[in-house]
Amino acid sequence: MDPPGVYRHLAGTVEYQMARLFWWAAHGNPDPELLVDRQAALFGMTHDAKTVEQLEQELALAKARICELETLQGAGRLEEGWSGPSSTDRASATRELLQLFATATTRCKYLDSVRDLLCRWSGSQCVGIRLVNRKQEIPYESYCGFDHEFWEHENWLSLERDQCVCIRVIKGTPDPQDLPYATPGGSFVCNNADQLSQQLTAGAIKQFRGQCMKVGFKSISVLPLRYRQEVIGAIHIADRRFEQFPATTIEFIEAMGPLIGEAVHRFDMEDSLRQSNELLERTFESIDLHLAHMDRDFNFIRVNRGYAEVDGQKPDYYVGKNHFALFPNPENERLFHKVVETGEAYSVLAKPFKYAYNPERSVTYWDWSLQPVKRPDGWVEGVVLCLVNVTDRERTRAALRDREVLYRAVFDQTFQYMAVLAVDGRILEMNRACAELFGVEQPDRAPLFWELPGWGGRRKARGRLKHAIAEAAGGHVAQYEAQATAGDGRQVMIDLTVKPVRDDSGAVAYLIAEGRDITLRKQLEGQLLEVSAREQRRIGQDLHDVLGQNLTGLAFLNRILEQKLAERNSPEAEDAARVGKVIKQAIGQARALSRGLCPIDQKAEGLMTALHAFASNITEFYGISCLFEPQRPVLLHDMAAAMHLYHIAQEAVNNAIKHGEADQVRLCLSDEGDGFVLTIRDNGSGIPDPLGPATGLGLNIMKYRAGMIGGTLDIKRHPEGGTLVTCTFRDGEESELASG
Repeated sequence: MDPPGVYRHLAGTVEYQMARLFWWAAHGNPDPELLVDRQAALFGMTHDAKTVEQLEQELALAKARICELETLQGAGRLEEGWSGPSSTDRASATRELLQLFATATTRCKYLDSVRDLLCRWSGSQCVGIRLVNRKQEIPYESYCGFDHEFWEHENWLSLERDQCVCIRVIKGTPDPQDLPYATPGGSFVCNNADQLSQQLTAGAIKQFRGQCMKVGFKSISVLPLRYRQEVIGAIHIADRRFEQFPATTIEFIEAMGPLIGEAVHRFDMEDSLRQSNELLERTFESIDLHLAHMDRDFNFIRVNRGYAEVDGQKPDYYVGKNHFALFPNPENERLFHKVVETGEAYSVLAKPFKYAYNPERSVTYWDWSLQPVKRPDGWVEGVVLCLVNVTDRERTRAALRDREVLYRAVFDQTFQYMAVLAVDGRILEMNRACAELFGVEQPDRAPLFWELPGWGGRRKARGRLKHAIAEAAGGHVAQYEAQATAGDGRQVMIDLTVKPVRDDSGAVAYLIAEGRDITLRKQLEGQLLEVSAREQRRIGQDLHDVLGQNLTGLAFLNRILEQKLAERNSPEAEDAARVGKVIKQAIGQARALSRGLCPIDQKAEGLMTALHAFASNITEFYGISCLFEPQRPVLLHDMAAAMHLYHIAQEAVNNAIKHGEADQVRLCLSDEGDGFVLTIRDNGSGIPDPLGPATGLGLNIMKYRAGMIGGTLDIKRHPEGGTLVTCTFRDGEESELASG
């Protein structure tokens, strides 16, 4: 026995399989081929094993539920004395409902057909089918007989906000005034609405919207529409005539309600499944992955468009073909077999692929994974291959690796000391020269740059380096000369520069510390200055000892000549007197030149004496107040350093007078224990703040002299006016390094 012809025209479809299920459920005749046919039809529609399994379970439950309903109709309720339609009528109604479900292509068409059946069965003027939506509203999914105004008032009732008989029937919460009109099946039936309205109190009337009564309905019935134990909507029947809904009619429609609910649920499930399939289909075709579904022998079942377009093919080209016939690769074939045999997924990153039949094509790289497709019992029935083309990424990585090799070659092979720092001064990387200088390996952690052992324990040196790093972190280039102790104990002078490195947004991301070894240059410069100083002292000494003595002897002889000429009353006596004056002036000039070339005595207190004499000469020659104010006796044994400090003071005072128009200058020399500080302060117009890039030659010479002795020079405007020049010099190893 098979379903009627109206079913058979749907053969091979899901609807046909479901119709067969309902048919066999209604007639109690099992179908041994049903499960196989149904599974094939559903898999052809969904391609999703989990969804098919879920739908099979739903259909099996539906079969059991329909059998249960038929049993209740045929045995239970008829035996209780229901005098409604006969079992033949019920069977006919059941067949009509099943036929509607099998032939209707959409839920809307099915509900319209059910609505027409309900009109015929009840003989009512108005019928509406309400279904609960996701917003907990109960709109009419299908209706007839109600006018548009009534529909506008009633269509969008809310289970959460409104009060109405329809609401209470669906929620299963009748009010006391509803109970006299309630049926055992949970329906509300009133065949005389006028009488009901007269019996209600004013408070009870508020529990009714009253729209049915306002439009003149005399007979009103609301029946719950169930799917299993859940109420999913209601059937609303209304008529303008009295006594239109006898108990037999209501019970009959109540009996048909679960069948309608099952069908509605199936349509909803199919709609949801169809939407899911459409979404999966769109995702399958549009996702930026290359997907291929194969059976366990690796024959293509389906591929998406992305997979096909890699080789310029259409998806249908691959269906039925074997993967390794198209792309032979013994290694990959072994991996595929392993996934099928073990049921364990496999994935790999940047796997190279070479086209065997197209060797002229370059090697491509793929991230790919192979996932087994399993049945519920764990049997692997196929595989899904997912590919991502990462060729561009790998080529970029290769280019970056080449650049890294080049960078490393330049970074490590340069003779300059280089370190990459974080903005807080932590060492991120050092080149070989820098690591060898400080006698350390590449740091495993990121120590602070000023903590390297080569900077020693000098607080001022570390503080100067911290300041330079902070200045670079602020976006400025910091440069100065620093001294470090190499790993082998050598003292090294470094021309150190700390530069900021900015990211794309302009923020400082890193710092580059770059140092040049200027030890030899400083030694040569020191030696050159020492030779120059010695030569100056020699010339000064010669001026004093030789030329001065000769001039003094000449003056003595000229004095004798002048006296002899005067005794003779010779007019040449006056000429001799004038020659004597010129000789005296020459003697004075020779002495001045001697003091200028050698202003400092070769004694520890020589610098103090020279500065005191220099201040006195300035006061005498320029008529201004120039004082030398030592805090206490300052003894400096390094004559080269003393000479540089003297000339720094000399240049600073000259600048104050010539450019600052100062009339007061104060010189101070102090011993700070670990070094000396020379300050020159004036009350002139002050140096420009900040200094421009084109500073004068005198200032550059002052800075150069300070660097030669390992000192620092600071020139700035004084808060109270004028200019303050400060030279800080540490006695000891710097001067020894400078002098070689």
